[in-house]
Amino acid sequence: MLVGGVVVPLAGWCVGLVAVWFLHERIRVDSAALPLGGLVGMVLAIIGWRKLLHAIGRWRLAFLRRSGIAVAGAVIGADYEYLYNPRGPGAHMVTIDVRFAHPVTGAVYWFSRRYRFPLNKEEQAREFAKRFRPGDSIPVLMRRKAVALDIAERPYWAYLW
Repeated sequence: MLVGGVVVPLAGWCVGLVAVWFLHERIRVDSAALPLGGLVGMVLAIIGWRKLLHAIGRWRLAFLRRSGIAVAGAVIGADYEYLYNPRGPGAHMVTIDVRFAHPVTGAVYWFSRRYRFPLNKEEQAREFAKRFRPGDSIPVLMRRKAVALDIAERPYWAYLW
């Protein structure tokens, strides 16, 4: 949260300021454009950060499909909750709990993945949670200590690493 909410916008702001300063020195752009350049840089950095997270999620899933082991997991539960945020818009969070057996050792493992949906996607979040009923089979990809659900939706950013 700190990286996506503070570091990336601040870095974008600084890059935008430097870009406008560079243009100011080269082609004499008005110095009043400095704050605008910082704002544009910040917005582009936030958009770029979100696209980077999506690309990392797709890459990680493709990597696990190529080099990992696919096993069948069982859904333990899928919970929907609304996350209230007093400082801004809330979000909808779906938590999926899965149990699976390691194909080599036979040990049974349990893990949980959270999926975050924006405020205006309540119906999509509720339908996503309804797709996974307790006892349903779900594909699980694993490689060493990395585990991922083989579904199209991207999990919450903390699970990408």
